[in-house]
Amino acid sequence: MTPEVHAWLLDLGYGHRTAVAPRHMAEYVFDPALHAVPLAQAHLRGVTRWRGLLVPLVDLAVLLGEPRIEVERRRAVILAYRTAEDAPIRFGGLIVRAEPKEIPVRDDMACPLPSEPEAWREIALSCFSHEEQPVPILNVAALFPEMRAATEPALSAPLAVGSSAPAEPQPLADSHIQEATGP
Repeated sequence: MTPEVHAWLLDLGYGHRTAVAPRHMAEYVFDPALHAVPLAQAHLRGVTRWRGLLVPLVDLAVLLGEPRIEVERRRAVILAYRTAEDAPIRFGGLIVRAEPKEIPVRDDMACPLPSEPEAWREIALSCFSHEEQPVPILNVAALFPEMRAATEPALSAPLAVGSSAPAEPQPLADSHIQEATGP
């Protein structure tokens, strides 16, 4: 039997889901204040102030090709990541449609990335099946590289984001979730 680890399952809307390792989950925020960023791409909903930092809020469903959903009270998760092992921790926000759910994941749950939307190839590390549906594992650092360029001209405070080249999808056995359970 393969060892079991945990991941946070995130509902992005329109039937899209993704997962992140526990080490990436910084906080679930209900109804964060949203400040628009002029000339930003459609999937960048704006920035929010979180713990003294301006953090970009991305609507991943829009990046995946879905129309924007305007809701009365939005929800977001603040994700922590590094662009390199010795790099400082950076933060980015992801709009979600429901409270994150912690789920068990095993290597035998690995499956291919969905062929559509193609954006998954650039922002997912690998994929597993949960409740008979594919769940791409988000490469958090790959999601936020353009955020600094998209937001810096409009903001006076530094953003807590960085850049990283997208990684090729790899099998679950390469510890995309497991590394989060170590020391």
